[in-house]
Amino acid sequence: MNTPLPVPSIPLDLHICLEKYQAGAWNPVDDIELIEDVDGELFPDYPELILREKHDLFKFLAGIEVRDAQSRYPIEITPISALRGLPEDMNAYLQQFARAYNSPIQSWLTLQEIQDGIDTLEHQLRHSIDPHNKKYPTTYAEFEPDFQEILQQMRVLALDTADSNVRIVFWFD
Repeated sequence: MNTPLPVPSIPLDLHICLEKYQAGAWNPVDDIELIEDVDGELFPDYPELILREKHDLFKFLAGIEVRDAQSRYPIEITPISALRGLPEDMNAYLQQFARAYNSPIQSWLTLQEIQDGIDTLEHQLRHSIDPHNKKYPTTYAEFEPDFQEILQQMRVLALDTADSNVRIVFWFD
């Protein structure tokens, strides 16, 4: 008889890496340093942003339900997308970096998809929460302030291209 593997109650960290589509390929937005691992192999030290224990953000980005975690909001959060896995066309450095984490929970989203998701969420917030009740947010900036820095970086990267040409690749551990 097969016994199911235990499901961790809380993914602790959300790892986020940025890419921009330029010259026909997805590229890192920062310089990549190569570091030597314990076996003497060169490994990319890809710049990443890490957010810890942001359960509502996990659900918003990819529908990740964290068991035993309570949402801070009295609405059902609509995920932007279901998990997709790592993109097949991501750059080789990011591919090597992401695969080293060996996370089964991986996905990616373009700035355009995130913007569309924010529009949907803000509509939900405006129509589901009393605007006079200051306990709950009515804008995305209030909903998840820690993601604002990442979102702003993406918007700056998109100034000279389409929103669909800037994306985050992310995974949980």
